[in-house]
Amino acid sequence: MKRPDDKQGTSMNTIEKAMQRLKTTSTQKDEAVRSVVNMTSASKTSTNVTATTNNPNTNNIDSVSKGSNVTANFCDLNFTELNRKGFLTPDIPDESLREEYRVIKRPLLNNARGKGAVPIPQGNLLMVTSAMPGEGKTYNSLNLAISFAMERDTHVLLIDSDVIKPSLTEIIGLSGVPGLTDMLSGEIEDITDILYKTNMPKLTVIPAGRRHAQDTELLSSDKMKHFTEELADRYSDRIVMFDAPPMLATSHAQVLMQYAGQIVLVVEAGKTLEHSIKEVVSQLGDDKVVGVVLNKGRGSFGSSYYGSYGTYGANPDSKE
Repeated sequence: MKRPDDKQGTSMNTIEKAMQRLKTTSTQKDEAVRSVVNMTSASKTSTNVTATTNNPNTNNIDSVSKGSNVTANFCDLNFTELNRKGFLTPDIPDESLREEYRVIKRPLLNNARGKGAVPIPQGNLLMVTSAMPGEGKTYNSLNLAISFAMERDTHVLLIDSDVIKPSLTEIIGLSGVPGLTDMLSGEIEDITDILYKTNMPKLTVIPAGRRHAQDTELLSSDKMKHFTEELADRYSDRIVMFDAPPMLATSHAQVLMQYAGQIVLVVEAGKTLEHSIKEVVSQLGDDKVVGVVLNKGRGSFGSSYYGSYGTYGANPDSKE
């Protein structure tokens, strides 16, 4: 990876200092999670994982954070309410949901850590998207981030980059606070001001921020490019996730995908049209590792409907 020049390096050092400062100053709460050690290798064809989640209630999810959850860059997630709405949490009693995300995350982790069949540039940067709105990408983004954070040695930075419809920001209760767009526009200079630790010690979030007339240009700017390069290079032990807009609804996701080494495409069972999936895959290109999550599938983990875990989509050896 090409290193930034001296001037850019100075700017990015601010990120490093901010992350360290936030780590040492934020309140740390007790961790009550277990590690997962069921390792699964990624496919050598460098493309894809197909898995299924089963939650019929992933659209129009209201905020599940506590009423006064934002204090001194700390976001206190309400796990009881998250559980009630079907989200994954550290103490969730539903072992099947926990296991579903273990299956989904394992090859992503292997790729991010350089343990896959082939090296993946910026493999620790993941973009979660869908073809169209309402397919459950934000539900899966938050669940996957929480599952990653339940690992013993994995820290996660979850970024709401859906600046048009920032559902993740609303769910975790950070609406109206400075975020990604404010940093990219220069209105916020200290990255610490948009980093929020949570009551999961290994999960940090960046909200979307305020709407900006040139949000697409901000996401495609050199500042965003250098920001993501710094996160991928300097924090190679950290998983960085982007909850991105739907691929076919806006141009934002097409801009964001250039930064991510791995793409997680959420497909709604019985709703997403085949031609929409093919159109999305054609836009991603052959150089991306693409994982497909079938959302709202019938049955639970271990059922015959669940058991699809293989390749799909952007295979450079495929003629389709």
